[in-house]
Amino acid sequence: MKKLLIALVAAVTVGLMGIIGYIAATEFIKTDDKKDVPNESSAQSEEKTEEQKVKEQEAQAAKIEVNKMKPVQSEADILHETNYAYSKNKDTVGWIYIPDTSISNSVLQSFDNAYYLRRDEERKDHIYGCYFADYTCNFGTRDQLSPNTVIYGHSDLKDNPDGPRFSQLFKFTNEKFARRHRTISFSTREEIMNWQIFAVYYTDFSVDFARADYDGAGLVEYANQAKARSLYNYNVDISPDDKVLTLVTCTVKYGAQEKDQRLIVAAKLMPEDWQQDTSVPLEDNPNPIQPVFE
Repeated sequence: MKKLLIALVAAVTVGLMGIIGYIAATEFIKTDDKKDVPNESSAQSEEKTEEQKVKEQEAQAAKIEVNKMKPVQSEADILHETNYAYSKNKDTVGWIYIPDTSISNSVLQSFDNAYYLRRDEERKDHIYGCYFADYTCNFGTRDQLSPNTVIYGHSDLKDNPDGPRFSQLFKFTNEKFARRHRTISFSTREEIMNWQIFAVYYTDFSVDFARADYDGAGLVEYANQAKARSLYNYNVDISPDDKVLTLVTCTVKYGAQEKDQRLIVAAKLMPEDWQQDTSVPLEDNPNPIQPVFE
């Protein structure tokens, strides 16, 4: 009787193990099949996530983030922001600020003019890049600056004065704005500097606006060319010993097919103790020289 009971228990145990093994094997196959055939809702969710990523990238490329526009109220603010920007990126050479625009940010410089073309201040890819200086320019104190400090910035190619980066320079094509805004602040880590605008003009590449190392006579000649093309007569003299600032952006004023056209705002470095004379007239230039495209 005892042997019969043991045999019965053994038979039941074997049967249960078989059933458990079958169930486990079936579930494994189902699970493995699920790995090979993606869940439809999961796939849709993943696709939506990728689509969202693309939209976010496009949105970022279409504008400059608000938190990258740092308001400055004083010379101390400018020095603080310049030094902070330098601590984050050693390519920082200065800070540019134009009142009543969104132009208030660091200026970078690299070993060529291509590196920052599509990179921002953090060296991240960005369609509007950053404000960057021509690689041939020198920086430091006012005495160490090149005769012509050249700074580039993208526009939105709609000549929209409310667009990002140097699109804001198109505000100067409005006479009322130009009349109220005669100065630019471009400073380095070494010195606060104020510049008085002497020309706002459209040009082709026949004007060598990107040359940094002009001698005295060459600088005066460049300034005279800029004045002859300027929308306004600023009545600001340029001497051989002066330093000038040239802000450059693209434009579509003469048609999107013309690639060699630029809008430029040019300014003269003023003495440390300079005070703006608001009585200096701003007059329309009745016949500014126009670019010529072949």
